[in-house]
Parts: sequence; structure tokens; C-alpha cells
Amino acid sequence: MTNRKSFNDILKWIEDLREFGDKDTTIIIAGNKSDMEEDRNITFEEASELAKKFKIDYVEVSAKTGLNVKILFELLSKYMVKKYEEPNNISSRKKKNDKSKFQFEKYKNDSSYYNSSNKSGCCS
Repeated sequence: MTNRKSFNDILKWIEDLREFGDKDTTIIIAGNKSDMEEDRNITFEEASELAKKFKIDYVEVSAKTGLNVKILFELLSKYMVKKYEEPNNISSRKKKNDKSKFQFEKYKNDSSYYNSSNKSGCCS
């Protein structure tokens, strides 16, 4: 949001991902530094239009304040679950009783999972 060069590079990065990445790679544009409104060089509308052009999502976040970071990861997680559940995905063809399968439903409605006691690492 504050760096015009990075914004201009997004076009190349998306093209590279689509050319060299997996055909179903999920791409989300995350506009960081939303806490620095006074230094903004890219408008929300401009970034949204770019995302719309490529049929991908755009989320403005702040790594400093945490604004919308949870939303960004929830969005990415939803895409991952959707891909995992697709019939053509090799992971979804595992046996129903496969114990290695991550149990997404376990945390789906459990708000206590997201409380501060489950945080660790640099951001807790």
C-alpha cells in the first residue's frame, strides 16, 4: 500500500505463479501497512481493480497492528479446505478412517481455540 514498485511487481508475480506454479495455486493479494494511511501510494480501489482483473481476493492488513491478519488467514484456510475436499484432489481420496487427515471441524466452532493461551512464537 505504501510501495509503488512492489505493487507494480504484482503483475509479474502473478504471471510467474500461474506459469510455473501448480495450476490450482491460490493467490491472494495482501496490501500490508494499512496502519500507515498517511504514506499510502496505492488506493484501495486501484488494488481491488487489479485483484478483480485476475479474479483473486484483495485484503488490506497491518502486520504491525494485526488489523485483518486473522481475516487473511481465515480466507486462505477456507481455500485450503475447499481444495482438500475437492474430488480430484489426491488428499480427498484418502480413506475415511485415515487418522493422518487433519480434523478441520474440530476447530470450526471452537472460539476458545483462538484465545491467547494458544498463541506462541513471535506474535503472542
